[in-house]
Amino acid sequence: MAIFDALNAYQKTMALKGAVELEIFTHIADGATTAAEIAKKCHASERGVRILCDFLTINGLLTKARASTA
Repeated sequence: MAIFDALNAYQKTMALKGAVELEIFTHIADGATTAAEIAKKCHASERGVRILCDFLTINGLLTKARASTA
């Protein structure tokens, strides 16, 4: 269990480091709400940004909400 916990902690740390380096949180605060919008602002692939944001969501660092269709 200790090995799993250590590996998991490393993954969380590297994901957070990547998000900070790509300024994911800044782009979200500036209004980017989809993986495509975030990816465009940080010049990264949409797939990679979506995977990173999903990982951050699973670990409680981001939340997801469905867009309202009004």
